Amino acid sequence: MVSLSNPSLLLSILAILGHPGEEHGHISPAELSARQLSANTRHVQARACAPAMASMAAERNRKRAIMLKKRQDATATLTASTLAPSATAITNVSHFDSWIILLRATLTHCIVYMYNSAQGYRR
Repeated sequence: MVSLSNPSLLLSILAILGHPGEEHGHISPAELSARQLSANTRHVQARACAPAMASMAAERNRKRAIMLKKRQDATATLTASTLAPSATAITNVSHFDSWIILLRATLTHCIVYMYNSAQGYRR
């Protein structure tokens, strides 16, 4: 036997018993045709708005593309101007100097990343 002392179980049982669902009767042919006529009228009205909806969507997509382009240009400009030039191969440096160069490049990258994050830029 299930104990009804649990409040959540009791509430869920009451909710099920209290709301058995709606009982639908049969629809008369006149009511059915009236509903179909109403639905067809709404469909025709919505189809008449299709060009306006398409132009609004195109305008929204155009504005979104402009904003994304501006954001990408700002990120690319900032990154290109703040990164230090780097060489593909380290020549004539000691082991200690190569660690210093690597550390400097890593710190530069971290500073650029933190600045871009603070400005709200995303990759």
